[in-house]
This record gives sequence, structure tokens and C-alpha cells, in this order.
Amino acid sequence: MLIKKIRFIFLFLLIFGFLTLPAISQEISLEVKVDKSKVSMSDKLKLSFTFRNVKTPPAYSLSGIDGFSSRYIGPSTVVSVVNGQMQSSVTQNYLLTPLGKGVFTIGPFFVNIKGKTYTSNSLKVEVTESLSQDSVPEDIPANIQESLQEKIFAVMKVDKIKTYVNEIIPVNIKLYLDNRLDIQDIQYPQIKHEGFFLGEYQLPKQYGIIVRGSPYNVVEFNTTIAALSAGEFNFGPARIQCNMSVRRKSRSGMFGSFDEFFQDDVFENFFGRHQTYPIAVETEKKTIGILPLPVEGRPEGFEGAIGNFTLKVDVEPKEVKVGDPVNLKMIIEGQGNLSTVTMPQIASLKEFKTYEPQSETKDNSKVFEQILIPRTENITVIPEIKFSFFNPGKDSYQEIIKEPIAIKVLPSDSKSNPLVLEYDSPDSVSAREVLGKDIAYIKEHPGKLKTKQTSHLYSHKGFLLLQLLPVCLLLGVIAVYKKSERLRTDVKYARSLRASRQARRHLFEIQGLLKQGKTGDFYDAVFKFLQEYLGDKFHLPKGITVDVVDTVLKPKGISDSVLGKVKDVFKECDMARFAPTDFTKKQMEEALKGIGEIVDYFERNKV
Repeated sequence: MLIKKIRFIFLFLLIFGFLTLPAISQEISLEVKVDKSKVSMSDKLKLSFTFRNVKTPPAYSLSGIDGFSSRYIGPSTVVSVVNGQMQSSVTQNYLLTPLGKGVFTIGPFFVNIKGKTYTSNSLKVEVTESLSQDSVPEDIPANIQESLQEKIFAVMKVDKIKTYVNEIIPVNIKLYLDNRLDIQDIQYPQIKHEGFFLGEYQLPKQYGIIVRGSPYNVVEFNTTIAALSAGEFNFGPARIQCNMSVRRKSRSGMFGSFDEFFQDDVFENFFGRHQTYPIAVETEKKTIGILPLPVEGRPEGFEGAIGNFTLKVDVEPKEVKVGDPVNLKMIIEGQGNLSTVTMPQIASLKEFKTYEPQSETKDNSKVFEQILIPRTENITVIPEIKFSFFNPGKDSYQEIIKEPIAIKVLPSDSKSNPLVLEYDSPDSVSAREVLGKDIAYIKEHPGKLKTKQTSHLYSHKGFLLLQLLPVCLLLGVIAVYKKSERLRTDVKYARSLRASRQARRHLFEIQGLLKQGKTGDFYDAVFKFLQEYLGDKFHLPKGITVDVVDTVLKPKGISDSVLGKVKDVFKECDMARFAPTDFTKKQMEEALKGIGEIVDYFERNKV
């Protein structure tokens, strides 16, 4: 403790002595510096505008620099004593972003200080194409020079360079980071994928490895692609953006030497600063050949399914009566593009009444459910079921055939054929004959008859009910006052009510963005709507994320399907906002439908 106190006293006396030294007038000067003379289109440039021996430098705008856009990032001040003379400088720092390739001249700049014009020096900066990183597989070349590009680089691996249309291809992207670098704000890769459908990213993996004898951190991203048409296409490069934080040295070389002398964290924290620089890392691109599905050997009824699948069929129950439903479940499992899988073909269903089949896609399977209603007791089997697909692993078509499934249909208990009620619209429910003749019911009794008589006004029910009007008005005023008082004092109730009232208007605005095809604005509006609606509905602070599903909503006993929809919409919004991909209109419609169902659930159920 005594040694630390002595250090601080010594430092205080040193600074006080510098500030009290007599200042000798120095010549004012102006200098412009850049941190590098050659940059790529994906890089940024730091420009320092230094005024020496000026206490308060004038404000200066750097707008209109040829070939660059500029952004002010802050000032820095340095005071030093050389040969008993105190000198000071103020530096205004700017971040320049290249707008095009070529060699550009920065400066000279002219500044007027106290009626005198000062001229800065000029600099030349060369801007080149974005520098793609060399491919670095497991055996990284040993002759790579030590530089920043070797301390942070990315590698993209595509499982196949020859594939078929709609075939799912795994894509693996690894970002290698030297353990000594402070890298922050790593974003999902953005990939040029013209001619391909890009799937969603899985959660990134992070682990450590040794590269050229040095420790590296690896951030691994995995996704899938599928070609949309035949031909030869370039896929990539993949571009990953992040920020690098660099600790700057002390403002004065003399202070820096004291820091090294004392070797104390207190001095390091006092004099050291951090500067953040944006970095963009690119992989090499891949050339992929896409083959059309062969015509030879294509089965009749092939619908475009591609992959390697199996088919399971289940019927429940296998003994029913005429008019009772039979649930036919068909499960397709395997590896492949499930979006190309359609319902298997059933030979003939003339003897059954059928409804629109339902489908559900899970991790590696797609489930189809078909409701069949027997029309007659003569039915003994559910007909043969076929499913065909193209197997890219064997370069051939395959067909799965399930033999007819035996069922037993008994006569109906009712003497007349049953009716099926079908929901036509929100305003009407119609009874439509399905299996028998129309039935019209006849009213057997006219009901109670009553003789109409004249009476005095006070004996009329309408007149008596009219006397209740003032009471009802008074009760209404009281109710309105109570409600307004509650809205003013009960914040939780007010927010919940506001969420319900504004939901329909916000959904209408989001639907307008969908019709206009504004993908970015659409997902921003969806994300903001979920934040505001759930925040107001459950009295949560602003800025909620998908974490609210497990921490707040799940303990309230909300349906798992609704929780899943909330997670899915949040995830899709994050993908659109932080790792932009091409979303189809159908995906946007599904997202809009999802939030509509979420709102409908919470408005119908008290949670």
C-alpha cells in the first residue's frame, strides 16, 4: 500500500509540474495523416486532422472528399514538454469508407485561424478490390506471411461441386480468429447465392484449435443450399463482418515509458484506450455444376421429390361403421429436400369421402394425414399407396409401393344416411347432404297463442323498461369513470388493453408492407410488433427478445405450438435483420399468418 501511494504522489507532482511550466509561444501548424495508404473496397480508413499549438481548433467539415464518404469518430488531445517548452495538439479523427477503386488524393485542406489561413499537406491513397482470403482447410499452408489477414480469415466448404436441381447441399463456413485479437460483434455470413435457395443458419459453434503453433478460436456456421435450375453457377464468396478492438498506446511517449517502468494495471488503465475498427472477411467463391433430373427411368406420377427416403403408413381405426372417419397417416423420413416432397399417391378413393389432407414437416420427416369416410360397407381395403423420388446418391429413381391395407366397414346404426355439417363462412353454418337425402324438419306445434288486449300506458312493458334508462345511463357513467380511473392508475391493465386495441391496426400496416414487397421493412415491422405487443400484453420492459419465450411465457402454461410460433417468427426476423437472405412472398405470408395466430390465441385466452 505504501509503494502504491508513493507512485500516485509522484505521478501527481509530475503532472502538476508540467502544467505549471511556462508556456512559450509555438508556431501553429496543420497536418493530415492516414493509418494506411492502401485499402480494399471492404476496408475502412482512419484520417487524423491534427492542429498543433491551438487551444480551440475551429470546426471543420470533411464532406466531399473524392472517392470516400466520411464519419466523425471523435477528438484526442496531447500535451508534452520538450526542452522546457510545452507543446499541445488537438486531433480530429474521421473514418473514411471507400466508394470506388482507384488512386485518390486527400487534401490539401485550408483552415482560417484568427484571420490567417493555414494549409495542410496532401496524401495519396490507393483503393483496390475486396481481398478474398485464401482457402485454409485442415492443412493450412506453412508459408503464409504473418499479417492481419493470417490472424483472421474465413474458409467455406461446399460438400458437392456437382449436384442436381433441388438437391440439398450442406455448406460449412469457418471463421478463424487469432487468440490474441479482441474480436466482437460477429455477424452471420452474407453469401452471394444467385441461382440457389439459401436455407436458415444453424446456431454457430465455437471452439479452439492450434494453427501454425498458435492458439486460434474458430466460429463455425452451417447452412444448406439447393439449386433452382440447371447450369453452372458461382456460389459465394461468403462475407463475415465484425469489429476488432485495439488498445492504443498512451498519448505521450514519456507517459508510456513511465507505464512500462511501473508495470501497474492502474497506470495502464489510466493512460490506455481502445479503438474499434470494422473488419470484413471474405472466403473464396465456389463454382458448382447443376444437373437436371434425368428423364430416363422417371416413374409415372413422379412429383419432384429428391433425396433418400422411406415411407411408413398407419391406419387407425381398422374397423369402422359407414360414415365414421378413418385416419390414414403417411410418414416420409430420410435425408433430402423435404420441400419437394408431396403426398404419396393413393390408387383410387371413389368409395370414400375425402377431405383436404394435412401435412407437417419435422426435422427429417414429413407427415401427411388423410381423413377417409367409407360410403358403403362393401369396402374391404384401403387401396395401394405409391411414393417415388430421385436418389442423388445412387443417381437413379426409386419407387416405394405399399400394398392395400385391409379394413372392416360395418353398416351404420342409423336408419337414414348421416349428414355432415360443414363450416362455410363466419356468418353461416349449412347442413349439406353428403351420404343421403335432404331432411327438412316440420314444426308440429304452432306454439302458445295469446289474445292481444289494449291497456293503460303504465302497464306497458316498454314504458316500464323506459324508466330504467336513467339508471342505466348513471351506471354507464360510473363504469366509464371506473375504467378511466383504472387506466390511469393500473399501468399493467392499461398496457394490456392498448396491446389488444393496436394489434389489428399494426397487422393491417404489416400486411401493406407485404403487398408492396418491402422485405426488410416487413420483417422490421414484424419484429417491432412482437416486441411491443408481447411487452404490453405481459407488462414487460421494452426491447424484449426471443428469450422471453422460455423465461416469461412458458411458465404461464401457454400452448407449446404457440410458443414455437413465437420462437419461429423471432428467429426469421433475426435472419432477415442480421443475416439478410432472400425471403419469398410465401415465407412472408407464413410469418404474417403466424403472428395473426399468436395474437388470436392471446386475445381468446386469458394468460
